[in-house]
Amino acid sequence: MFGGYISLIVLSPVLAFLSEKTEAIITGKKLKFDLYQFTRDIIRAILLVIRNMCIQSLWVILFFIISFIPVIGWFVSFFGNLIISSYFYGFSFMDYTNERRRLNIKQSILHIKENKGLATGTGSIFVLCFLIPFLGSIIASFVSVIAVVGSTLCMIKEQKDSEVEIISPKEVNI
Repeated sequence: MFGGYISLIVLSPVLAFLSEKTEAIITGKKLKFDLYQFTRDIIRAILLVIRNMCIQSLWVILFFIISFIPVIGWFVSFFGNLIISSYFYGFSFMDYTNERRRLNIKQSILHIKENKGLATGTGSIFVLCFLIPFLGSIIASFVSVIAVVGSTLCMIKEQKDSEVEIISPKEVNI
């Protein structure tokens, strides 16, 4: 569990930069590099990773207790841990975009809760890598790069979709 978070903390500067570059390429908006803001973004990412790790630990304890129920508890515990881990790792991947949008932590949490499917889906690939013996953490580090790019692309698309104005037929002069 903690190995993934250690990877995210170590890779945080790279992932923040990668998310920013992805958005710049897709939208054409060039962001000026600001070392102060970049440092703040990294600190925020680390704080959120620690927050998520603590909340996930509570879920792990709950699933551990449930695992004492024979058969059903084992399945619930195993799949519950996978889903919760996927959500929180995906949360971390998505938050880089929220940082740039200047959402505070509370707003970011609410936004990601609204998009929990995206967070869980993005994080699931990262989590599944850790099931690979010996090489899982190395592969997961590379997968995190893909997950951040994918999350950034999805969030840009979501933002564009929400900006589309719907015009009723009565407003169109034909």
